[in-house]
Amino acid sequence: MEQSGIVVDVLDNGDALVRFKRTSACGHCHACFRLGSDEADITIENKLQAKVGDEVEISIHGKTMMQSSMIAYGIPLIFLIVGVCLGSLISEIAALLTGISATLLSFLVLKFLDKTLRNINRFKPKMIKIIKSDRID
Repeated sequence: MEQSGIVVDVLDNGDALVRFKRTSACGHCHACFRLGSDEADITIENKLQAKVGDEVEISIHGKTMMQSSMIAYGIPLIFLIVGVCLGSLISEIAALLTGISATLLSFLVLKFLDKTLRNINRFKPKMIKIIKSDRID
């Protein structure tokens, strides 16, 4: 999936902060969008040396997006089901409480995985070209 956005900041480490708007390809999950906003900011490696104000195209592989979605939604679902099944061996109230507890635990697991997966290149979006630039070279 390709998406265009505007570089709003170049960070001290050289990465670019790119702001882009939701398109129909994004779906409606709001995973990377702020509540009530159609815009998202993403930090991306600035291999093209884009400057503030440049319009750039970023790419995220479709298979990677599917894997990310499976991780983000699948892990809490699996934890919920396992928690409910284990709790149901005791009582209905225990099933409810262990299901909720297991789901909350899954968010801690996701937080750990996020830090780990963030460093894997195939899960990172890539800046593929500068569409429009105001600079004169």
